[in-house]
Amino acid sequence: MAAASADVVYLAGTTSDVRSVILSSRPGKLSFPSEQPGAGGPDAGAPTAPDGGAQDAGAASAAPASLSSSCASPFVILFAVSKSAPADYDYPATRDALSGWADGSKYRFIEYSHRGQRMLGASAPDAARAEALAARLRERVKGASPAVACFSPAEILRDVRLASAP
Repeated sequence: MAAASADVVYLAGTTSDVRSVILSSRPGKLSFPSEQPGAGGPDAGAPTAPDGGAQDAGAASAAPASLSSSCASPFVILFAVSKSAPADYDYPATRDALSGWADGSKYRFIEYSHRGQRMLGASAPDAARAEALAARLRERVKGASPAVACFSPAEILRDVRLASAP
């Protein structure tokens, strides 16, 4: 769950092994802070993620599709990165959550850009592993609310080494 403002709350979850949903307390089309002109990032009042970024489970280069078992590009949208984070930021809370996890090396962690906002995400080998990564981070990183999608970012900024084989 993430609060975008005092009266707008987003809740992400799954309805089955292959379906993900995002609910909003605001009626109408679902939008996220980074999709609103001039918004996004902690300087705009968005909630802060555990690694110092602004949480934004919906940001991506193009509208992410719902994750299904037939998805060719399973992806986990972790969070927006703070504008004040250095270019080589190493995400200590996320790294600690993945430490010692044998499956951690099966993901490609990347920073990518969406409408000028730096984001952190991970490509997964399949839908089940995308869900497993999101669950691990929700469990081990206080305040984390990653979202899973069928998505391939258009503008990759850099690969980020967060997990390695044990």
